[in-house]
Amino acid sequence: MNLGGKVQLVIVDVSGNLYVPFISKNISNIHAWNWKVDEYIVAIFDFTNKFLAFNGAVLFFHQDDFKILNEVKSYLESYGF
Repeated sequence: MNLGGKVQLVIVDVSGNLYVPFISKNISNIHAWNWKVDEYIVAIFDFTNKFLAFNGAVLFFHQDDFKILNEVKSYLESYGF
């Protein structure tokens, strides 16, 4: 972690390609702000690696998906968090 970081808390909501009840017209209608982008998690870890303070925290909110969970865990190890 970057010892010179200035951010104490990063909150991440990982989009999940899910329709939004009462907003989406049907189940196949997924709004652009809810598309899952694979590079999103890498960008978050690049940001936290640069700006998160030594004693800071990152909270990830994502759909119940073991693939995303394993991806996050692998980046935790890769970045040394």
